[in-house]
Amino acid sequence: MIDFIFGRPAAYIKSLDAIVISDLHLGIERDFESRGVLVGRLETLENEIIDIIEENNAGNLIILGDVKHAIKPSYEEMNSIREFFSSISEHADITIIKGNHDGGIEKIFNARVYGPRGARLGEFYFNHGHTWPGRDLDGARYLLMGHLHPEVNAVVPGTHRKFHRCWLIGHPEEDMREFYDFSGEVIIFPAFNPLVGMSVREYAPGPLFRNSLITIGNMDVYLLDSRHLGKFSDLSKKGKIYYQYYKY
Repeated sequence: MIDFIFGRPAAYIKSLDAIVISDLHLGIERDFESRGVLVGRLETLENEIIDIIEENNAGNLIILGDVKHAIKPSYEEMNSIREFFSSISEHADITIIKGNHDGGIEKIFNARVYGPRGARLGEFYFNHGHTWPGRDLDGARYLLMGHLHPEVNAVVPGTHRKFHRCWLIGHPEEDMREFYDFSGEVIIFPAFNPLVGMSVREYAPGPLFRNSLITIGNMDVYLLDSRHLGKFSDLSKKGKIYYQYYKY
């Protein structure tokens, strides 16, 4: 069973005693600063992660890839990442599923690191989303991925029109059985870093989607406050789904 943490882009898995998040993209703030936009997000993200760990009394933190933003970070950026995790590691053991931005992440700070194909822990399979999962996906109950950074451009009662991070939840297509013995639930995590956005139409969303084993249009959209907005395809037709796009 997976519990979505109300109002947060994070989930708690009791059987693994783990908080799960995705897509921190640490260092993306430097891209904004180079354009004259000061955001100062690292300390905010660090404190938010620690709060979530403490509020749920969790012993583990699992990150579904793209911990860092720069493919080849500078020495200064690597030090910032080390400092970011130094206090978090005092609260929980850290596990990383390598994303497409995470080359060499195991050399930056001490954590349990799994390769890009992901890992099976209990009935859960963790994969960033940019590669084929391993054969351990067979028989799993859940497939958890990031990489897409889903957001909704919608008017939510009590707020003004803006982008809202959201969850995409659904099931694989029948063709999935040609590749894997998996018919469980697929959960796409929102990016933990609110500065990150992605365009599904312009960016290849990974082999499971490119080969129509999972169809984004058939997935249900949920806001972080658990409100169900309907199927992705229905919202797209109404013009309410929008993905920010940054060419990185």
